[in-house]
Amino acid sequence: MCGLGTTTVVTMSTHGTSEVAQPTFAGLYGGLAFLVVALTAAPFYANTETDTLRITYFSIWQMLGRSNGGGLDVFSILLLAIMVGLCVRATIRPVRSVALPLGVTAIALVAVLMVGLRVGADRDAALSATGSMLMATGIAAMVLGVGHAIHLTILKARGVL
Repeated sequence: MCGLGTTTVVTMSTHGTSEVAQPTFAGLYGGLAFLVVALTAAPFYANTETDTLRITYFSIWQMLGRSNGGGLDVFSILLLAIMVGLCVRATIRPVRSVALPLGVTAIALVAVLMVGLRVGADRDAALSATGSMLMATGIAAMVLGVGHAIHLTILKARGVL
């Protein structure tokens, strides 16, 4: 018996077969994948303009088409693809290993550090609303990944997985 949001684990015992329903994190990973892709459509930093200087920031998709991206655009899209791939995998298949949640945590940590340390941007650049949302989403993804890894570890210790 398997419903939306639950995974059924069939265990064998000396008294026959029993089913243990456990909550999954599939819906959270699906939402995370969608949100991460949506957030890449806008710049992470607010444009800056003074009397003599104007700094315009672009989304990672706009940077990809420019020659001065410096490889940061390709690296960012690679991180995005890996993150979305892991999240989609966790959405459509039950996760039994802590590798996937810890992978999501690691990629989210790299993204938060890149945006927070303003890699590829002026060090005084202010975060845009999209940048702030990406930071919050990255922190939430790290909490999700660590929480899921702990949950899987407990289930393995109990012999459920």
